[in-house]
Amino acid sequence: MSGAGNREQVFPTPLTKRFRDITQRIDKAKRKMGRVIKTFSLAEIQYATGDNIGYQVQESVQKARFSS
Repeated sequence: MSGAGNREQVFPTPLTKRFRDITQRIDKAKRKMGRVIKTFSLAEIQYATGDNIGYQVQESVQKARFSS
């Protein structure tokens, strides 16, 4: 049935390679933007509180969230 026979090797086409390259660059850019936003949010909080953020708060935060 399925997978019982020998499979032919499938080589990626130039279009598939280009698509994978583009998606990898998008992923890297999104991850970098996440780090930038995280750093900016910390700087914003430090400015608003006068650099008086407790160590406990910084260590207990698991994920950055934005609420308006």
